[in-house]
Amino acid sequence: MLRFTLSVAPGSIRLEQAFAELFESKHSALVVARSDGEHRLVSFDHITEALVHGAITLNGVNGVALMLIGDVKDSEADARCRAAGVVFALLSVTGQVAHVFSVSEDKGWPMQAASNTVRCDRPNKPAGTRNVDWYHYYPPESVAAARPFPCVGLGCSGTVR
Repeated sequence: MLRFTLSVAPGSIRLEQAFAELFESKHSALVVARSDGEHRLVSFDHITEALVHGAITLNGVNGVALMLIGDVKDSEADARCRAAGVVFALLSVTGQVAHVFSVSEDKGWPMQAASNTVRCDRPNKPAGTRNVDWYHYYPPESVAAARPFPCVGLGCSGTVR
């Protein structure tokens, strides 16, 4: 059993922004809050696969539906998950942070690991500018094999390493 936290992102954000969120949060997954109230656990692999199939926003990523169980003890969370036949459940959401439960440490730990997303090193970031609003992010399969290479972001003089 494992409890962990992940970032929450709205389903309307573009996949490029989702890769940025994964990079900055240093995780391989995030929780998508869809407009219908559903929450989904979406991994780096889910996002990359959806991108290959033409998805534009996180709403186009399948991921894993999260059952809301509330902030209960681990033993109760485990029992509810096993009764429902699920590996992951949502304990709660506080602001932009989701508290997730997994019946399996082997399934939960990889979600907390850093993703394979890469970022350019665009220079001269203005003070007060968020990283996701300045740098350009790439899934590793979309970038040239030989690195470093110039970032292709409009007006960017950075390098992807």
